[in-house]
Amino acid sequence: MSADTMQQNIALECQHVSQWFGDPANPHNVLHEINCQLVRGQAVACVGPSGCGKTTLLKAILGTQLAKNGKVIIHPPPDSPHNGDPAEVTRPGLDRGIVFQENSLFPYMTTVKNVAYGLMLRDLSLPDQFFRWQKWFRVRRQQLEQARDLLADFGLEKAASKYPYQLSGGMKRRVAIAQAMIMRPDILLLDEPFTGLDERSIEVLIQLLLKINVTVKEAGGPFSGTSIVLVTHELNSGIAVADRVVGISQYWDWEQVFETFPGATIVYDRSAPVYAPDMKIDYHDFAQQREEIFRAVYDPDILQTADYFRTFWQEVRDKHGTKKALR
Repeated sequence: MSADTMQQNIALECQHVSQWFGDPANPHNVLHEINCQLVRGQAVACVGPSGCGKTTLLKAILGTQLAKNGKVIIHPPPDSPHNGDPAEVTRPGLDRGIVFQENSLFPYMTTVKNVAYGLMLRDLSLPDQFFRWQKWFRVRRQQLEQARDLLADFGLEKAASKYPYQLSGGMKRRVAIAQAMIMRPDILLLDEPFTGLDERSIEVLIQLLLKINVTVKEAGGPFSGTSIVLVTHELNSGIAVADRVVGISQYWDWEQVFETFPGATIVYDRSAPVYAPDMKIDYHDFAQQREEIFRAVYDPDILQTADYFRTFWQEVRDKHGTKKALR
């Protein structure tokens, strides 16, 4: 895909997004001038040191904690159920789904009802239940069927009748992703999806996210149009899932321009190896990139200018950042 084509298929833009807290006269600066464009159907891993503002940026995209400066713009795809013109994020919306690190499942609902819960809120009302009960039962049956189909896609069909306490941590995380994906969001946000999971659960979740990412790119797929942004401390897992890695860090050469620390910013933006589902991931494939990310993003003793490793769009223009063949 050419740079021009990719520029015409932008799903998300962060324009000069900055965030601070406290007294404006003496602020605690968190994010500084975040500028990034997410290509439709792309999976991006957002990595960085603890406290650098990754989750703060996620909340700005979601619309629950708007930036003090700059703006986030969503570009709906033509086939989106949330179609419309590009719009600035001012509040949460159904075009964005999020899965937080904490368990978001309702303990008194079965797995299938948890997944279908968003559909019920969107499509049915209390008057439907009490005064138009035939419609309520018909629509509810369709919703539960849709949820069961999605659980089958996620390898969770046998868990449909179980309650959250009966599920492993990895299964709960996959159910939460299904809960978000059933709403067909244009952008799926994942906050630390691998935290607290054992190695086997992480591998299963990686395969699921790869499946979603590939299905997105298949015309007419059930997840068609969805782009993924995942915030993670698990660098290996993030690189394995993503097409592109964006690193946010407080470790950059800001003293050349500013008298006081202005906030963390994007110091790394490069493409990543691309894997197909069910293919063995060779972590040696990105050992060099991993070391590069450690130097650029995590090492407080190596301070380069913020744009030194921000080369994704140059890679695209040079035809090195386009999708590699699935290995």
